Amino acid sequence: MARQMFTVKSPKSGQASAVEVPQDVKDEIDEVFAHLRQFPDEEGFVRFDSTEERKAWEAQVRTYAATREAGALKFRRLPSKHLPETELRFKLTVDMPANGERKAKKN
Repeated sequence: MARQMFTVKSPKSGQASAVEVPQDVKDEIDEVFAHLRQFPDEEGFVRFDSTEERKAWEAQVRTYAATREAGALKFRRLPSKHLPETELRFKLTVDMPANGERKAKKN
């Protein structure tokens, strides 16, 4: 019987599994978040080639937003009744409760 054993990064508290987040996704989210803070009347919009790509990206963004060292963010997918499955609208905001918990644990 063949077997492969290896180690992976442990998931952060509240995550079901560790999702690898590419640096370009982290950079994009930080950029969009900075822009949305400057222009709060705007929202994010993203288009993909496939539904699978959208789902993978959304999982990466949710993971990064919740574990971001500069402060946790809330990623919220906005209602998009008439958009195809390959497109989504979203908001990014500061996750005050999560950041408060982090601060309390450090003290």
